[in-house]
Amino acid sequence: MRRLNTRANPASHYAPLLEMFSSLPADEIRRRKHSADLSFLNQGITFTVYGREEGTERIFPYDLLPRLITCAEWTHIERGLTQRVTALNLFLRDIYHEGRILAEGVVPAKWFTAASTFAGRCADCRCRATSISRWSAPI
Repeated sequence: MRRLNTRANPASHYAPLLEMFSSLPADEIRRRKHSADLSFLNQGITFTVYGREEGTERIFPYDLLPRLITCAEWTHIERGLTQRVTALNLFLRDIYHEGRILAEGVVPAKWFTAASTFAGRCADCRCRATSISRWSAPI
């Protein structure tokens, strides 16, 4: 992974984006930010804050300037995501099929059987969607 540039100079792959943003008047940047805020709100890209008087629905915080990821950075991220999704798929397969992790007491069975989200009736079910990757959004 790339180390933080402590000189506050943008990484080279940001040059075209910086050039484009630098050419925009401040009013245009504010207009685009406002437009993006409204788009998030209208699409329901929000979260709820309880116990605040100024309103409960807020848009998710974001930066108008996107984070650019180089091919090398993405390769590193992709390897980590692939590893984690593979581990989760193997875990779910074991929980709903073989059951070794529960039988061996690695994870207490009651953590699953007592959970409202545990779909016990799906145990040993052979369905087409057998992995997390089929249920996740493409990145």
